[in-house]
Amino acid sequence: MPVIKEREVDPKHCTSPAFFKKIPLFDNLPAVDVARFADATHVKSYKKGQLVYMEGEQAGFFYVICTGWLKLFHTTEEGEEVILAMLTKNGITGENSIFNQRHYTSSAQVVEDAHILSMPLSLLQEQLGVNNQLLYNMVSYMAQDQRRHEQQLEQYLLYSAPQRIGCFLLGLCPVLDQKDGVILNLPY
Repeated sequence: MPVIKEREVDPKHCTSPAFFKKIPLFDNLPAVDVARFADATHVKSYKKGQLVYMEGEQAGFFYVICTGWLKLFHTTEEGEEVILAMLTKNGITGENSIFNQRHYTSSAQVVEDAHILSMPLSLLQEQLGVNNQLLYNMVSYMAQDQRRHEQQLEQYLLYSAPQRIGCFLLGLCPVLDQKDGVILNLPY
């Protein structure tokens, strides 16, 4: 059985229109609108363990993962860490701070060396006010994210640990037209 391995992504590719078109937030936007975001984007390299932002901090940017892995987490009053999500390529985070008085609602830590795009929240907020397609994409993305959280809660309540791990791994697999194998590189 042939094995498909995702090829390494050149960080410079992460600011190309082709990369942006794979991100749900920018789906079906005219090239001029995608270019507006691409021009305002900065690519930064992060090492494992680095924090991208902390819960409650004033938010100036939202982020898209080009390569690597990012852990979103919340710290309870007792000091316990609760992992909210593990994000990888094309994952978006920090965008919901627009709706939380421009403060991050979780913390984000790199769990595998990563290249992460940062884009100004002010640009996103401005464009949401004038671009109906972007607004629709944002609402759709947030609804899908909400559904993902509901499914995770359902899995936590109903599935055994091996079943939850299986669901997580299946969620990482690209859609394949044939029955080929996949190699997944996990951060832990």
